[in-house]
Amino acid sequence: LARQCGQHNQLKAIKFFLAPLYNTLCKLKGADEHALAPLMEYTSNGELLDITIKSQEHSCAHTILSYETALSFMFRDMDKASQMTDIYRQHFGDNPMFTKIYNVFYEGLVACHFSRETADNGWRRRVDEALTKFQGWLSHSEWNWENKM
Repeated sequence: LARQCGQHNQLKAIKFFLAPLYNTLCKLKGADEHALAPLMEYTSNGELLDITIKSQEHSCAHTILSYETALSFMFRDMDKASQMTDIYRQHFGDNPMFTKIYNVFYEGLVACHFSRETADNGWRRRVDEALTKFQGWLSHSEWNWENKM
């Protein structure tokens, strides 16, 4: 797919959509970091996130944040997961996106972790906010909620 996109001058799509997914899958697999063909150089998801935020490529930034939050949580890098949820809140907190449920889910998990580890009541508030959102979504459509979760 990446090679076909390259043949049709779609390097932006490769760099901002496919490369972050490729980077994430490589990390999950434990593979070395290297560029996704036809890109000439490796760019980390962190660098791609900075670029997409600065260039206001919102859907790309949202996707990268989703990958990085989930990946950080899975690898128990809770500090990075927390940082990703903060960036998400800063840039997408009030935007209704169909994938928002996943960001709220991971933010709730990260908040649960830190509310147990620290005395900071801000984490407990974030847990409560996530639960409130989940309950609201459930009240609108139980089937849709069960389908997503």
